[in-house]
Order: sequence, then C-alpha cells, then structure tokens
Amino acid sequence: MRRILVTGATGFTGERVVRRLVDKGYSVLALTRDPETPVARALDAWGANLRVGDCTRRWTLWENIEGCDALVCCSHTRYAEACVQACRAVGVSRLITMSSTRRFTHFPDKTSQEVIEGEAAVAVSGLDWTIVRCSMIFGGARDRNVSRLAEWFRRRRAFPVFGRGTNLVQPVYVEDVVDAMVMTLETEESVGHAINIAGPEPVNFRKFLTEISRGAAGRDPLFIGVPFGMAILGATMFEPFLRKHEITPDMIHRLHEDKHCSIHVAREMFGFRPMSFAQALKLKMEGKAEVDAIYRRKESSE
Repeated sequence: MRRILVTGATGFTGERVVRRLVDKGYSVLALTRDPETPVARALDAWGANLRVGDCTRRWTLWENIEGCDALVCCSHTRYAEACVQACRAVGVSRLITMSSTRRFTHFPDKTSQEVIEGEAAVAVSGLDWTIVRCSMIFGGARDRNVSRLAEWFRRRRAFPVFGRGTNLVQPVYVEDVVDAMVMTLETEESVGHAINIAGPEPVNFRKFLTEISRGAAGRDPLFIGVPFGMAILGATMFEPFLRKHEITPDMIHRLHEDKHCSIHVAREMFGFRPMSFAQALKLKMEGKAEVDAIYRRKESSE
C-alpha cells in the first residue's frame, strides 16, 4: 500500500481524488485547513487520514509529506512551487499537480499567469513530475461553471452572447478528471509530461448553452446577440464600474476565443476515454451519484 498526500483535498476535484485513491487501497493523507467541515468529516469517514495544513503555510506541507511516496496536488497551480519545495525538503520524488488549459489563452490575466509560472516551477524541479492540465471541469453540485449557468436558465431564458457565439469549448466531466489523476499516478510513462485533459471533442458555445438550458429548464435559450466590437467598447468605457464584477475587455476576449485542445497523449498513454458532454450533463441534471455512475460505465465498457 502506497502512502499519498493530497493537497486541495476538500476541494471540488480533490475530494473525489481522495475517495478514489482510498477505494483503490492507497493510504491517503488529506490536507485540510479545517478538519471539522462537512467535506473533511466525510473524507474521514470514507477512510482518509485528515491532516491539518495548507499550501500557504509551507511548513505544514513539509510536516505532513514525511514518509509519503507521492504528492498529488489538487490545489490551485499557484501553489505548485510550494509543493515542489516540500518534495525536495523531505526527499519525495513523485509529484502530480493539476493545472489548467487557461494557460493557453491569448489574453492572460493574473490567474493564467499564475498557472504558467506554477507549471514552470514544476517542469524545472528535477522531480518525477506530471502536470495534469484540465479544461473547464463540471459535474456534481459544487462545480462553478455549469451549475451557475443552469441556475441562470432556471430563472430566465434570455442570455447575452458576445459576437456570434460560435467559439469552441471542451468541458470535461469531473469523474473523468479523477480517472486521469489516478491513471497518471499509476503510469510510469507519464513522468516528465504535461498532459491535456478535456472532453472527447469541442462543442460550439451556443450548443453548449442550449444543452444546459434544455437540461435545467426544458427549453431552448433566447440568445441576445451583442456585437463583439460593441462589447469591447462598452467594457473599455465603463471598466472602472464593471471591474468589480470582473467584466473587463480581456475577459470578453477570453469568452470569445476558442478553448479546445488535443487529448491524444492521454488517450495513447493510459487509455483516457472521457464521457461526452451530453452524457455527462445528463448525469449531472439527473442528480445521480457520479462516482457510482462512472464505475458502472467503466465496468460496462470492459
């Protein structure tokens, strides 16, 4: 039985990674700021070993990684350097860290720059590292992407679209991300690679919104087209007032650009086969237990 420390253990994806590793027989140390939160207590009941600490207090990483075989970093990529230093300090060579395809944007902001810098720190670490770079993650009740859109469409039908809305997105189901994290840990060939993880194919943005509206409210959305140039002009003119809502010209540019990537490496390296957006959205809207559903799907495909 291998001993694994997981940071970001009570986060949206980290919680599921911890559960899956415990199910597979790993000895899992789940790092959390507060062991009394509902998620932390649920992980404790599941069989994880709760440890108090976080990546902003680097000494807590050093204390808790002692004796581990690997560090799985499910916290934000901005903390990747802290994880690298912890591994070096105690002699843990294996590091797997989550990252984001946001690093590919042509309109970088503070967050995307943190992703780029975090990946760079891992790549030059000299450790046996793997970067699992994910697109938009959704599924379950706690995702911050599809859940927000679903709530919007339950309350209203109209939705503003900048430009034509034909840009591409490639969302990935959270349980498929968990698959990728665990398979990466168990695949020696993944060492030294940054691996893109996304849905099986890109989806037109209008189709993406339409599927969410149909699933959440049973109707097609009413798109309100806003010319792209007008949106940029408005965001520029009123930026001091809109910035508190995170509406900036660069944000509009990011909404307008294509967000898709190749998952060929993951397919070839460890047989990554993500669920289609339509299938995963159906599971989410039905409120089914994602872990159970994904296990059934895997078993039926074998």
